[in-house]
Amino acid sequence: MKVSLVIYAIVVAVLVNTVFAGPEITGTDAVFEMGLESVNIPTPVASLTELVVHNATAVWTQAFSSVRLQTKPSPVKRVFVHNADAVFAADLIAPALTAEGSPSPQPSPVKGEGAEEMATLPADIELEIPETSMNNPDGIAVVIGNRDYISTSVPKVDYAIRDATAMKNFLIKTLGFKEGNILFVENATQAQFNSLFGTEKEHRGRLFDLVKPGKSDVFIYYSGHGAPDPESDQGYFVPVDCDPRRVKLNGYSLNLFYQNISQIPANSFTIVIDACFSGISHGGSLLGAISPIVPTIENPMMLLTDATIMTAARGDEVSGWYPEKRHGLFTYFFLKGISGDADVDENGETTVTELKNFLTDETEGVPYWARRLHSKEQHPDVFGEEGKVIVKY
Repeated sequence: MKVSLVIYAIVVAVLVNTVFAGPEITGTDAVFEMGLESVNIPTPVASLTELVVHNATAVWTQAFSSVRLQTKPSPVKRVFVHNADAVFAADLIAPALTAEGSPSPQPSPVKGEGAEEMATLPADIELEIPETSMNNPDGIAVVIGNRDYISTSVPKVDYAIRDATAMKNFLIKTLGFKEGNILFVENATQAQFNSLFGTEKEHRGRLFDLVKPGKSDVFIYYSGHGAPDPESDQGYFVPVDCDPRRVKLNGYSLNLFYQNISQIPANSFTIVIDACFSGISHGGSLLGAISPIVPTIENPMMLLTDATIMTAARGDEVSGWYPEKRHGLFTYFFLKGISGDADVDENGETTVTELKNFLTDETEGVPYWARRLHSKEQHPDVFGEEGKVIVKY
């Protein structure tokens, strides 16, 4: 018995029927090129629990025209469809699909602000999180995603919360952190930054309190805006209640951040920052009519021992997005790297050097895709002990 699934797409705000065709799918995990008339599923529908379709969103093809069917041994629950024009989910009634010629699901469009953040619409990296045997019971992580800023003059960081959520899942499944040891913050305010990392007068914030001296590995991730102080040229994290034009007053200084965490007696530090600090973002300027500024940031490696620090872009560059993947460009490639793509010698380990080479590759990494997608330069910086192992598979 074959069941045809007709996929609806939204084109110019009008929902029309668009029919795609593909070969018959067998097995439990199939990836095939699309562009024909229908997706035929010859296996019993009862063996499918989830159908994930990417159109104009590559599943590891550069043509951005592929479909991934992920099958599991239980009844179909939902069909997820994403393409360049629309993101929507369609509920299915599993028993109805067992009959020949059953009706196609009616799509329920999800538009606007919530579309890219729907947890039920996984990107490819979210479907393929490797589960390793790594175990880090004393590891402590801080994960921050700042998407929604209070000031209407500050553009949203569309994928920041999605980035942070994916990072948290990788920390648990791939890097062996305990969920209870992850401080996960959506839309962090200045007060929350102070509480987490301390102030100029008191360096002992919440992160300090949780670390076991000499035992805890600390992982810190931030996705959101950064900005420079126009007077001092120093870089700042931009909390969601911050006015970037007065970032010296209500931002959180990068120099203070590194100074305070350098006083935490951790076993090691891994810091991953998907932000730029020039005052220009993917969504627009944070500084109004002020020209972009190259911030002055003290070398954090002078303060920290046994640290690995990875940042999305150099001082005068913009940290871009990867809209088709619904993630920040740097975060997407970082997660792909620790998923195993950076393990070029295939020895079951990814080192700092391998991850650096993967991220900075001029033909396949972030620099290439920044030019391809946005016609802009973006070069991640990676600092740390080159042979240090980031993940074991």
